[in-house]
Amino acid sequence: MILLRQNTETASDAEWDNLLRLIVSLRTELQKVKFIVRTDGGGPSPPQRKSLEQALGGVPARVAVVSDHLKVRFVTSTIALFQKELRSFLIKEFPQACDHLGMLDSERRQADVTLKEMESELA
Repeated sequence: MILLRQNTETASDAEWDNLLRLIVSLRTELQKVKFIVRTDGGGPSPPQRKSLEQALGGVPARVAVVSDHLKVRFVTSTIALFQKELRSFLIKEFPQACDHLGMLDSERRQADVTLKEMESELA
């Protein structure tokens, strides 16, 4: 499982490149990885979305993006054009996001705790 917690800002290119390197290193295992992205409104820029598409290399990844921000839902829909297993959820729909990822109860609890810890670090 990979948890990403983003604030209202677009990730820096250095941060984005780190994520892309991780994705490329996991490419043969991507279909087994569960990605949760929890964002307060920040999302990848158009060039970052393009580099994401290239890093994925057509390999599907199961991703749940959790946010109440309309901008994030729009960006998610553009990424879903090349990543068919990506779904967008409101914060109150976190249980449905976990269902989408096929998470076990223990994984759900760990994700919830870790995301809350990550959120406190953003403040």
